[in-house]
Amino acid sequence: MKIKIVSFLLVLLFSSGCYAASGWIEVPPLYWGGSNSIAIQSAIDTLAAQGGGTVKLSGLHRISNSIVLKSHVNIIGAGGGILSASGISMAGDISGTVILPMFSGFPVFTNDTGTHIHNFELRNFSIDYSKVTSNLPSSNTNDIGFKFTSKLVDNFRIENVVIKNAYHAYWDNSASWMSVINRVWTRNCRNGFYKIYGTTFTFSNCYAEGSKNAVYDQKGWHIESTYASSLLNCASDKFYSPSSVYLLNNKGLSVIGFDAEYNQSSSGKVISESGNTGLTMMGVTYVN
Repeated sequence: MKIKIVSFLLVLLFSSGCYAASGWIEVPPLYWGGSNSIAIQSAIDTLAAQGGGTVKLSGLHRISNSIVLKSHVNIIGAGGGILSASGISMAGDISGTVILPMFSGFPVFTNDTGTHIHNFELRNFSIDYSKVTSNLPSSNTNDIGFKFTSKLVDNFRIENVVIKNAYHAYWDNSASWMSVINRVWTRNCRNGFYKIYGTTFTFSNCYAEGSKNAVYDQKGWHIESTYASSLLNCASDKFYSPSSVYLLNNKGLSVIGFDAEYNQSSSGKVISESGNTGLTMMGVTYVN
C-alpha cells in the first residue's frame, strides 16, 4: 500500500511539471496562458500530508482561484517581482516572483475556515491585480491578497511581499496570535491592512501606499479589537478618505515610529482612534 501511495504522489507532482525533493517542491513558472493554481495547490497538499515543507516559486505564476494554505507549509519566492511596463510577461521581464490573478473575484491566499492552520511562512514575492483592474485600485471586494477568516489561524509570518491594486491587501479577522507581518508593501490598493481580533500580533516595517485621488474612502490601516499588538516603524501615504488610519477598541496596542504623508482626510484626522485602552503612540509624524 505504501508503494502505491508514493508512486501516485510522484506521478501527480511530475505530471504537473513540479520538481520534488525531500522537504520541498519547486513549482515552475507559467509565462504564457493557463493557470498554475492546481500545481501550487497540489504541492501544498502533498507537503501537508507529509508533515510540512516548503513550496518554492520563481518567475510568473498565473492563478485562477484561491490558494488554500496548510499548517507547516511555507511558500517562498525569489523576491518581489516586477512586470514589464508593456505588460508582456516573459522570463526576461520578471525579476523575482509574481503571482498574477487571471481575473477579479477571489483572494490569492486564504485558509480553510473549518481547519486550524498554524506555523507557516509566506515570503519573497509579489501579488499583482493590476492586469485585471486596469492599474486602478480594485472595486471588487473579493480581490484580496491575503484573507484569513474564522478563529483558526495563528503562529505565522508574512515577509518581503508586495501587493498591487487589490481591494484589500491584507484582511484578517481570524483572532490570530503570535504572528508577524514584516516588510509588506501595499501599492495602489483601495485598503492596506485590516486586522480585527487577535493578540500578540505585530506589523513591522510595513508600508500602505494608496492612490490618493483615484478613488474615495481608502484606508491605509484598520486595527480593531486586538490585545497586546504592535505597529512598529510603519507608514500610511496617499489615501483619500475620512481618515487614513483607524484604531478602534484595542487593548494594549503600541504604535511606535509611524509616518503618514500626503493623505487627504475629509474629517481632518489622519488617525482616527476611539475606545482604546492602554494605547501607546510614540514617534508618530504627519505631513499632508
